[in-house]
Amino acid sequence: MSSESQQHEVKVSAETRGIEFVPHTERHGRPSQIRWMWSGAVFNVQMVAFGALIPLLMGLSFIQCVLVIIIGNLSWFAAGAASLPGPAAGTTAFVAQRAPFGLRGAKIPTSFNWVTQILFEISSFVMAVLALIALAGQLGLEATPMVKVSAIVVAAVIQFILPALGHQTLVTTLNVLVIPFALCFVVMAVLAAPRVHIFGAEGGSIAALTQGLAFVFAIAGFSWMANGADYTRYLPATTSRWSITWNVAVGGGVPMALLMILGAAVSTISTDSSDPISGLPSLFPAWFVVPYLVFATIQLFAITSIDLYSSGVTLQALGVKVSRLTAIAVDLVITSTVAAVAIFSDSVYTFISNSLLFVMVWLAAWGGIFIVDYALRRGRYDTPSLFARVGGIYWGRDGFNIPGLVSLACGFAVSLCWANTTIFVGPISQATGGSDLSTLSGFLVGGGVYFLLARNGIRRAPMTTTTPEDAAVPATGSTPM
Repeated sequence: MSSESQQHEVKVSAETRGIEFVPHTERHGRPSQIRWMWSGAVFNVQMVAFGALIPLLMGLSFIQCVLVIIIGNLSWFAAGAASLPGPAAGTTAFVAQRAPFGLRGAKIPTSFNWVTQILFEISSFVMAVLALIALAGQLGLEATPMVKVSAIVVAAVIQFILPALGHQTLVTTLNVLVIPFALCFVVMAVLAAPRVHIFGAEGGSIAALTQGLAFVFAIAGFSWMANGADYTRYLPATTSRWSITWNVAVGGGVPMALLMILGAAVSTISTDSSDPISGLPSLFPAWFVVPYLVFATIQLFAITSIDLYSSGVTLQALGVKVSRLTAIAVDLVITSTVAAVAIFSDSVYTFISNSLLFVMVWLAAWGGIFIVDYALRRGRYDTPSLFARVGGIYWGRDGFNIPGLVSLACGFAVSLCWANTTIFVGPISQATGGSDLSTLSGFLVGGGVYFLLARNGIRRAPMTTTTPEDAAVPATGSTPM
């Protein structure tokens, strides 16, 4: 592994900027820093557990698991492409997406994204709290209600720090954590290797393969498309587009694929491998349990920080007039409160898990539209129009861009019809023997329909890049309700 990830110190300084435009004089860094940031985020025990779930849920052989994991993680190229509007527009993803959806119409996917980020945060936060409780158990403390509440409070305080400090501190901290995180999983692989049995399983059907692929898509690159531009907006506008795309794809896709393959292999030892807190540690020697739980806790805080930062700026993009720090605080209060209820009630956590099954129904279509819009505009944005209250080239029809919203609805519908979940099976899935191409079809249909409906209008629109450095741009980037 290159020492490039360790070549800068962690810079602890609070970011004061929210969604407003990043002036070119304040752009800094290289795409390689974004690569290591994503690596630091996805070097996570969740990914091992997710990899273990594929053969356990879909009945796939180890070779089939490897196939769907590798193909599924190619979706990180989509996350890389969705990161390109960041330096081009100089703002966050859900401000830049006002271009394809209109200043008012953009509030629809922005609302979806805010809820989605909160759901992801709750899921990771609950696991971080459970890891803290498990650590307390290693110290001889019984998991009483007081211990659980204390763990939730401690986790909330810790979780606030990194997203609050902001972009630079978050990126460089995750850069620094890559090597120790990677070493933790190397140790796990060495300890597990003598016990795995990767050959002998019969394997699953074609429909099962598509279900496994849909599962990987839902946790790999497609699920991170909404976050990418939030972290690339500080890169210089002249940064190579291919370099950004490649670095995001490699930084996220390679470690995630390796960890999921490790999980698929470990699943041959025990079905408990799908539980990263109370199950997976039991497969390793006793001396490794405490270090494992410490690393697991830090890793879960890291991945939640990515979501929490993005949910904060998404709340601002909705037009809520709060600072970025206040937005993060609001989201963390919601996250920790619901997480507390979930920890004391299995039914709440089941509801959250079921809700996450449908995230890709809208997100896949949104990502296809966002990427195609960027390509049609050749990466050129009129940034003042993105922040306008009324008017501008992205106003559309009374604030709604009809091609974008129609495309989102089409992608949403096709994706839902091809979904195969534990609580809903779409008609196309039923007609094709239980296959699940919901994410891929939503992405392609959303982007394809948008290309057909919007290409002529965008080609007639001004193609020159305009920045607000010589114009007044609202600090909060709010738009009409």
